[in-house]
Amino acid sequence: MGRKDIANSTPIQQYRQKLGEQEFKGRNKRNTLATREKAQARRSSNGIQALFAVVGGLFVLLLAVYFIFYLFINK
Repeated sequence: MGRKDIANSTPIQQYRQKLGEQEFKGRNKRNTLATREKAQARRSSNGIQALFAVVGGLFVLLLAVYFIFYLFINK
């Protein structure tokens, strides 16, 4: 079934199909789950970094507003 698709497709499509087949050779369930857990850990850490960036940005904004008010009131 898959071979018929490869025979009529372009060389690039054939190359990609072969790469996809090789990627899944030799994988067992344990390796697949470990890879999935690593990817999930990477995705979740980006959320924490985004949270710190937003909180830090708000802090800087509040400091800037405070500094502006300090300058105008001090005159």
